[in-house]
Amino acid sequence: MERKRPRGLKKSAESGTGQKKRKPTEAVEDVPAASGSQNTEGAPSKDMRTIVVDASSDGDDVAIIKKLYEMAMEKIDDEATLEEAKDFLNGTVHECDRLLRLAHEDEESKSFPAEFFLHYGLALKRLGEAQEDESDRQAFEEASEERLLQALDSEELDAESVKWRILQALAELNLRKAMVLYQDNPSDKDASALLELATQQLSEYSGLLVEEKQVSDEDKETLLVNMGFAVQRVADMCDDIKAKEKGCRGAEHVFRLAIKVNKGSIEGHMGLGSCSLSLASYFLDQADEDHESAKNNKIAEKKLKAALAEFRQGQQAAKDQSTEKPAVLCMLGETLINLGNLYDDDDEEAASEFYKEAFQCFKQVQEIDANALPEQFIEFVEEWENDMDS
Repeated sequence: MERKRPRGLKKSAESGTGQKKRKPTEAVEDVPAASGSQNTEGAPSKDMRTIVVDASSDGDDVAIIKKLYEMAMEKIDDEATLEEAKDFLNGTVHECDRLLRLAHEDEESKSFPAEFFLHYGLALKRLGEAQEDESDRQAFEEASEERLLQALDSEELDAESVKWRILQALAELNLRKAMVLYQDNPSDKDASALLELATQQLSEYSGLLVEEKQVSDEDKETLLVNMGFAVQRVADMCDDIKAKEKGCRGAEHVFRLAIKVNKGSIEGHMGLGSCSLSLASYFLDQADEDHESAKNNKIAEKKLKAALAEFRQGQQAAKDQSTEKPAVLCMLGETLINLGNLYDDDDEEAASEFYKEAFQCFKQVQEIDANALPEQFIEFVEEWENDMDS
């Protein structure tokens, strides 16, 4: 029976390069205002709702801005309060604009702390994510990047708890720009440069985060894993093997730190396995295209075995924690199928063992959640069941 190789991690997508800087008192221009909010010139929309802020520190501008942003974050994930969240985000941007204009008009230049520019940039970034039009989103993200760079360059940047958040946001912006470019051209050199820049930022970010005393180990693990997968997904889109490998190494570094924070990190092992599986898929594709097939298959085999080891550790960690992770089983099964395909011509017995274990993994997934198994793996299971019945 011929079994097609279910391969590869899904490629997702999202532009332009360049890291520009502005003077601390320069106002943001030409950033489109979100619907039902204040614009960046300070003129209120006729549809605007009044926002009342209870800031704990009277007269503390940064405390007010921080409170506005935090109130937005409390509401942004709920569709019912999304418009309110946008109001708070626009309120954050409007207040920052107002303070910058006042400082610009003042004869004495005022210095703003890094946290001011951090929340300014984060609010713009979140507003960008809420835009339906791509050009509007990019306008917000460009403004966000400039404010975050100002935060990074601030003379007041003395708190690492601020710096890691700045680096995280900048890396996320660069990853999204790379995704947009890779979507149009998987070999785009500007995208690869952005991917490399993002991995450098994440390397510093992750080191600071691990040492941050105000963040719990559980939250550290979640943040690290999420950023690791964000890098891995972008690297998976890339056709340039050097850029892909750099991206995967950057993601692997972050996943290893997640495991350092939590030795039983299921997602950390899953992330490391995903990087190896992504690289294995690249070399298998190269072998399929008759590009030094023996050499590429050998490299792919090594990567697949590395992925297998990580997925097994992730699955064992899940068992130790009495939890079920269908995603780990799916990726473990995919890795086993790829190994079976590699061995099928030269060692049918070994190939059969890989296939059998993959079948068992997928059956476990179906027992946990009947809808969790991807279509191509359902076909594999059905073929095996038909063979066993015949």
